[in-house]
Amino acid sequence: MRKHIPRIAAGLASVLVTGLAIALAWASAQQRASSQHDQYLMAAVGVVIVVAVHMLPSLRRRVHQFVLWPVWLLCFCLAGYGHASWFYLSAETAAEAREAGSAVVVAAARERAAIEQALGTIKARPVAQVARQLSLTTDPDRRAALADELAEARRAAGLRDRLVSVSGYTSVTSGVHPSTPGVQPNTGASTGASTGASTGVTFVMSVAAALLIEVLGALLWFVALAGDDDEKDRAPARAEPVQHVVQQMVNVLAPIMSRPAQVSAVEEVDDLAELRAAVARGECKPSVRGIREYMCVGSARAAQIRQQLIDH
Repeated sequence: MRKHIPRIAAGLASVLVTGLAIALAWASAQQRASSQHDQYLMAAVGVVIVVAVHMLPSLRRRVHQFVLWPVWLLCFCLAGYGHASWFYLSAETAAEAREAGSAVVVAAARERAAIEQALGTIKARPVAQVARQLSLTTDPDRRAALADELAEARRAAGLRDRLVSVSGYTSVTSGVHPSTPGVQPNTGASTGASTGASTGVTFVMSVAAALLIEVLGALLWFVALAGDDDEKDRAPARAEPVQHVVQQMVNVLAPIMSRPAQVSAVEEVDDLAELRAAVARGECKPSVRGIREYMCVGSARAAQIRQQLIDH
């Protein structure tokens, strides 16, 4: 049971990675296609390609190599393109949203400065004070001057209300307190100072993440599905050399153990006569190798018997 734990863990991880890749393929199709019909078709194609990339290496023993790997490489490139496009477009969309927010903050800060400048030019007293004095004055010239001052006071009150709203919005969006003097929102890093470098880094990271997901999924499925086949293939490879050595030892020891330690002269004559008859019948070749194989003796003994055969 313990030896199956790594394969079970690899199987669970492969399912998770394949599910993530399928979700990325679906999101990429939704992002690139315009109509709903095209979105469904592109999503289905992306899912098939992702499954092929993750499963094809596990079929290496059932499909010819010259067919398997070109198809896998093509699917790998297509799946990587889909994932990379999703990563890149998502990063670009987020950057554009940040830039738009920064532009709004800059506009609000400029409006706040303009309002403060306009308020600095207005010298009118508060609206309530001017209105009270206007109601008590009967001189026409004085009333005209108070009326103009009342208009300026009301304009100043409207600008103060606008300043309060703009300052509150700026503090919420930029994280800077509106009363902090000399502090302006920093928008250089997100608007233009590092746009080119950020785009390049985003592209490289998108491609790397896409390829990593596909390679990881294929590797996990390879480990999860190919464990038994590899063990079966390695077992005969380890057993074959041992069987071969044992068979060689049996072939060498069998002739030695089958013959007696000492051979009498009569038995030697009989063996020589039998060998001569076998040579005449063509059953044995009159060579050291032929005698050794026919009589099951060693090379030295076969050479001695051949010499006796030649002498007779």
